[in-house]
Amino acid sequence: MRSPAHALRALLGLLFAVADCALAQTAPPSTPPPSFANYGFASELGSGVYSISGRTVQIYQIPLKFNLREASPQQTYPVALDLLVPVTVGFFNFQTTDVTRFKVPTQVGEVSVEPGVQLDYRLTPMWHLYPYAKGGGAFTASSNSDALIYDFGLRSEYRFVGASGAVVYHADLGHAGVHYTAQVPPGISRNDSFSRLRDAVEWRRNIGWTIGDRHVEVSPYGIMDIYLDPPSASALGIARRAVQLETGVMFGVTPMWQIHGITLPRLGISYRVAGEFSGWRLSIGDPF
Repeated sequence: MRSPAHALRALLGLLFAVADCALAQTAPPSTPPPSFANYGFASELGSGVYSISGRTVQIYQIPLKFNLREASPQQTYPVALDLLVPVTVGFFNFQTTDVTRFKVPTQVGEVSVEPGVQLDYRLTPMWHLYPYAKGGGAFTASSNSDALIYDFGLRSEYRFVGASGAVVYHADLGHAGVHYTAQVPPGISRNDSFSRLRDAVEWRRNIGWTIGDRHVEVSPYGIMDIYLDPPSASALGIARRAVQLETGVMFGVTPMWQIHGITLPRLGISYRVAGEFSGWRLSIGDPF
């Protein structure tokens, strides 16, 4: 059996190769380039292609979570407290396949940090409610494009466990906003926000393979997003289609590898149906 490092590198290579081929075929050469979402929403919208002062940047989201307080079983409804630290890093002139070749990006275009807290109300062993709130900043190579960012909302997760794996049903009503601290490009509001209702389902199943003492997990999933208050522009087509669908698959191991106590994120690939902005996406961490 291959070592975890070889297995992870092979998985990265497969995902990035498929994504690059798919993205290259998403639109014909004659199609005009789309207007990309401003980078201020990357912390909430996830990994993708965004715009900074008219330049496009490839942004990757790294969702970090730390448990601050365990739920007490003596409580009627046990409540846990988590620290959320979603981080995004964006690169100019960087392709996804550069990761598998261990090529180091030469220019960092964007970094954002949006710390916050999340309560975990365990209504039943299978049903959890998660009210959350986050706030932070997004910083670019040119400081005149920096922004303040925030989001808050309520998530619900219900888990069905069976012999073939666990099915997780997810519902989320959230609101995210951005305030740009300097002059913004034409067509982009200095204060922008969106509200979104999300319903999603994921089937987490062990396929019987192992890497060392860890079981390989393949998790197909589906998402339906309804944007109640769309932002001004988005490569995901939010401004043009209020209802969007996404289907994909996540890859990981159980338990996931850790580095210095931080659990590594799962990787996945998906296809989003969003009108003229439909296309393939890479997922890092949980799909929703």
